[in-house]
Order: sequence, then structure tokens, then C-alpha cells
Amino acid sequence: MRKRTIERNNYYGNLLKGQFKKGDNVLDVGLGDGYFADYLRERYSISITGLDVVNVNKTRIRNVIYEGNTFPFEDHSFDVSLIWATLHHCENYEKVLKEAKRVSKRIIIGDSAFRNPFEKFV
Repeated sequence: MRKRTIERNNYYGNLLKGQFKKGDNVLDVGLGDGYFADYLRERYSISITGLDVVNVNKTRIRNVIYEGNTFPFEDHSFDVSLIWATLHHCENYEKVLKEAKRVSKRIIIGDSAFRNPFEKFV
């Protein structure tokens, strides 16, 4: 893993301190390469399942591929849905949020992509 990836994981991992309970069952919506999820799994002793529309996972995190519309999980299957740096990639972010709410008790959203400087503060 590259040094920058490790630094990024540490930085964002610190922002999430106190957000997970040991043993939480977490859905990582938009798993990507899986490095951040794997870091969180180890740091916070949580169970993580990935969900993505493509498979670019480079870790041992289980990654479920879906069509981008309906999450293939039963209602309330997870303690937390983590949507980190993902919404700006979604065609229908409202649907993603509704599905995350359906399958999880809580949702954690983090994104740093903004179309203009004002969105950063909204």
C-alpha cells in the first residue's frame, strides 16, 4: 500500500473515531479498492461488507456487486451503512440514501467532492 493511502486512511479513520461500536456490522457503500474499509475493520474491530457496481477490490473484504439500483440485502441487515467518498459518483444519490436507510440502523456519510466552494459548507 502506498504511503499516501496509509496517511489518508489514518486521517479519515480519525474523523470516524467514536462512530462504531466493537462488533458493528457495517455496509461500505462504494467499496472501491477496499483499503479504507480494511483499515476501519482492523482499527475498530467491526465486520464490513462492501457494495459496489464494479469490482476493483484489492482486499479480503467481501464485496457484493449490484446493478446500482436496489441493494441486495434484507431490511435492517446492518448496524451502519458507510457512504464515504461515493455519492458524487452515483447517478441517483437519493435512491442510494433510501436504500442505505432501508438496510441499516444508521448512516454515516462523508464526501469531499464539491461542484463549487459553497457546497463545502452546505
